[in-house]
Amino acid sequence: SGIPESELVNVHRGATLLKDLGAGGPALLVFVSGECGSCKEIIQRIPNWEDQLGTGFAINVATSSRPDIVRSRLAVDDEHLFYGSRSAREALGVTSVPAAVALGDDQNRILASPVVFGSRQIETLVEALVQARV
Repeated sequence: SGIPESELVNVHRGATLLKDLGAGGPALLVFVSGECGSCKEIIQRIPNWEDQLGTGFAINVATSSRPDIVRSRLAVDDEHLFYGSRSAREALGVTSVPAAVALGDDQNRILASPVVFGSRQIETLVEALVQARV
């Protein structure tokens, strides 16, 4: 389906459209909360997923939690962390966290995968993305 015209806010308080999260390449957008126990496990898997997906595939984290809560409970690199995720969650149909969606690249900029929920489904989505890139 198409990528909604929703935006997230980066740590410098600048707005980024969902379709621009991959900076011209494909992206995985992971929705988390600072209050969610399984979200911390998902965050810890991201470095491994980055290795598996390789360069040119962005992994971004979106939250509506306060920055101080995110920094104290989740170790997320500021470069890939976005706030103000409520409108993006609503636009994509994200009803709970953790959740994830794959967003297309320049050649497929109108494409977004179905949203997946929970650790097992997110891991399955990442495995499918790795296979698609091989």
